Amino acid sequence: MIVRFFDLDDKSNPFNELAINDPERLAALLDILRTRELFVARLAGEHDCCLDIGIGGDVGSVLCAFEDRPCLLALAAPADRMQDAAEFMLGGQPSYVPAKFILPFEKVREIAIHFQQTGALCPAFRWERG
Repeated sequence: MIVRFFDLDDKSNPFNELAINDPERLAALLDILRTRELFVARLAGEHDCCLDIGIGGDVGSVLCAFEDRPCLLALAAPADRMQDAAEFMLGGQPSYVPAKFILPFEKVREIAIHFQQTGALCPAFRWERG
C-alpha cells in the first residue's frame, strides 16, 4: 500500500508528499528523521485514517486520526515507558503528549510499517481514545 509522508512542523521538508510503498523505504526515512528535535509527521494512505507520528531521538508517539471516529493513541507498555511527558513540535507550536503515550522509537517504526503494509492499526499495541 502507498502512504504519503507529510512533515506537520516543517512545510519545507524535501520529503513532504513523498509516496512510500515499501517497508524498508519507510523505515529508512523514519531513521533519518529521528535525528531531529521532537516533531510530528503524518502518514496518509488510501483509507479512512492517517497516522500522526511524534518522532525524535529514541522516543515517539502515534495517534491515529479517523475521518468519522475519535482519535486513538498507542499506549506504551509499562516496561516500555522511557520518560515523562514530551512536547513534539507541530506547526511551530509544542504539542504535549502524556508519558503513557511515549513509545520507544522502534515501536513507533513497527506501528508505522504495519500501517503502510495493511492500512490498519497494529494489533500488537493497546490503543486509547484521545
